[in-house]
Amino acid sequence: FFKQKTAYEIKECDWSSDVCSSDLEGFSIYGLHIKAVFDNNPKKTGKKLNGLIIEDIAKLKSIRSKNINMAILAVPSDQAQRIADELVDNNVRGILNFTSCRIEVPKNVKVISIDIALDMARLPYYMQ
Repeated sequence: FFKQKTAYEIKECDWSSDVCSSDLEGFSIYGLHIKAVFDNNPKKTGKKLNGLIIEDIAKLKSIRSKNINMAILAVPSDQAQRIADELVDNNVRGILNFTSCRIEVPKNVKVISIDIALDMARLPYYMQ
């Protein structure tokens, strides 16, 4: 049986807008529903993305009251661990990590890391 899940996305860099947010509705095919989007760019906060208001990253603690337990992490590497720690502190138990660094979390938190640069570097091998 498939249990409906809620997730949210953190965006702090320009590339994440294209990579992670192009189709937030596509997650619903898998029973996943994006409930919140965060960014540190004042030009983006307050605007709508697929019906969601982009919130300031400073309000990240609001995820606790929204019962969000999964996150997509697409931030600069130097911010990844700090944001991951804040996610865990606010009851997130699953993180899809799009940063290029390894993040440390407690054993009860699952992290799946996707390194786009590494996958791109591997692609020419398969094109031969």
